[in-house]
Amino acid sequence: MQVHYSTMETSAPGVYAAGHIVRGASLVVWGIKDGRDAAEAMHQAMKQDARASKVAAE
Repeated sequence: MQVHYSTMETSAPGVYAAGHIVRGASLVVWGIKDGRDAAEAMHQAMKQDARASKVAAE
């Protein structure tokens, strides 16, 4: 499985990964940054889905 490092989304759509599972034993700060990046990407994806659902309902 591959991870897109700017969003932390994996090659499985809608599945995100961060921290040690992605980078192996690494610095804690990388895990924190990855988690924040993944959270932001998930938030953006959910907002997009909500907008698409709203448009489809109209």
